[in-house]
Amino acid sequence: MKSCKKCGETKPLAYFYKSDRCSDGYRGTCKQCAAKTKCLPAAENGIVPIPSADRLNELFELSGSALVARKSRGRVKSGSVCGYKRKDGYIRVKVDGALVMAHRIVWKMLHGDEPSFIDHINGDRSDNRPENLRAVTSSDNKSNESLRVDSTSGFIGVTWYTPTSPTKTAKWVAKIAKEGSEKHIGYYIELKDAVLAYNAECLRLHGDYGLRKIEHNLNKLRELGL
Repeated sequence: MKSCKKCGETKPLAYFYKSDRCSDGYRGTCKQCAAKTKCLPAAENGIVPIPSADRLNELFELSGSALVARKSRGRVKSGSVCGYKRKDGYIRVKVDGALVMAHRIVWKMLHGDEPSFIDHINGDRSDNRPENLRAVTSSDNKSNESLRVDSTSGFIGVTWYTPTSPTKTAKWVAKIAKEGSEKHIGYYIELKDAVLAYNAECLRLHGDYGLRKIEHNLNKLRELGL
């Protein structure tokens, strides 16, 4: 007999899949719960629901920005740091057979809910300290995104504009996005003027959520000696 770590029911070993990774030779989750996990539906926002806060706090404890296993499960040993870092910087952790973003686990452990969007305040997607996480709207989340990789100017919100008419002068143009639409700020002869205009509008529209973009632009100006 064995107790399923997910549903808590005690069942015959025949109700569990065999596994060489586990000390007793059987997986911790029964076949019925394993099947439910594989077919777990996504919520309307595309995020797979994760276990309750009680279950998460039973499995993990928070140490700095890392999730640490409270007990040994398969290859995961008690006291070891859980999860792996993806190429995009996010940490993913396996929870009862499903891969879940670590920052969503941390949030639910502490607050009990699952916001649609959780933002890393300092922009470091692997820094899951509670003080670095905040629930935001879709618009706020985009406001705190990093520089687009296709930016040719090196600045956020500023590009070089070359007019089609030979009678017009090429200039720097500043634009900013807000709630799915793009707002034109203005044309500028000097790059610095365009950058400062964008920064001012970014602060006005996005407040603290736009500070990373503003700081990026200011650092870039310093690098260029402007």
